[in-house]
Amino acid sequence: MITHFKSKCDFGENCEKELAPYYDTCKIKNSFALTFDDGPHKDAKSTFFVCGHTYSCIYDNAETLRRAYLAGHQIALHTWSHPNLNTLTRSEIHSELTSLETALRKIIGAVPRYFRLPYGAGASNATLMNVLREYNYTVIGWDIDSGDSVGSTVETSKMQYTNVLKWMWLKRRSHISLNHDPIESTSKILINWVIKYIRGFGYEFRTIGECLGEKDWRSWYKEITTSQERDETWVC
Repeated sequence: MITHFKSKCDFGENCEKELAPYYDTCKIKNSFALTFDDGPHKDAKSTFFVCGHTYSCIYDNAETLRRAYLAGHQIALHTWSHPNLNTLTRSEIHSELTSLETALRKIIGAVPRYFRLPYGAGASNATLMNVLREYNYTVIGWDIDSGDSVGSTVETSKMQYTNVLKWMWLKRRSHISLNHDPIESTSKILINWVIKYIRGFGYEFRTIGECLGEKDWRSWYKEITTSQERDETWVC
């Protein structure tokens, strides 16, 4: 679904502007968008919402990011350091966004249009959604959370999927799931099960862009240029 939020603005200003669009399910029926925060990884076509400096430094994973991008996976944004954006000033928010955009411009030669809020926090904050609109971002949530980031076991994470899909697959509803690639049990065990399980329902794996109807991969990015060679600025 798409939601435009109308709530009171912060920072002492009027925000009667159009806000960034927000989706937590796909537009295209029978689609399943497998998404990872802090990725990338995996065999099924996926979307990776990357950070600059959380589990590791983005520049240390440059080759992995490039391979994923060139293989047709979608690279998207998840802030530089994964703060709760509700707690930041406008200047601090801009720093989080521009630092990550700069890194991805260097590494893959592209700046994504799609964005995920850290902790899923801030979708009802009109000021924040207004800032994200200024960056031409489309904000992506989820309707299935594996729970891996809060310590769920693999078996508990499997239940998160089965509890939703056993009721929804007859309606052919599309889904966006949330997983965290740096968590070893997710990347090595859970996702192999998820891919097989989801395909058993006849869903087609798509990137976020595809599941929202954007077939041309170039439309997933607001800027496409040439990647750069590593230099002394590639540090966190």
